[in-house]
Amino acid sequence: LQTEVYVEELENDKATIKVKVVNENETGKNISLTLIKDRWKIFARNLMNDFVRFEDIPPGSYQLIIEQNGFEKGTCFFEISEDGLYEKDNLS
Repeated sequence: LQTEVYVEELENDKATIKVKVVNENETGKNISLTLIKDRWKIFARNLMNDFVRFEDIPPGSYQLIIEQNGFEKGTCFFEISEDGLYEKDNLS
């Protein structure tokens, strides 16, 4: 699975995150995405179209978990700050 993450900064210091998951140039099937902030699950979405959109995301540290058919396929950690989006090693 290949994952593309797009971030749009909003005027209220929040962001919109758009995540696209593809498998060999086709939209991934049976994909669910869970976004965790500071160890609390805040958003879970099923991939219905080409992408999943998370809106009004406040600054902070996040973990994105990608599952397919109920099995974890990948995870990434990142931080959203006033300077942008940065990849991290973990949620700390």
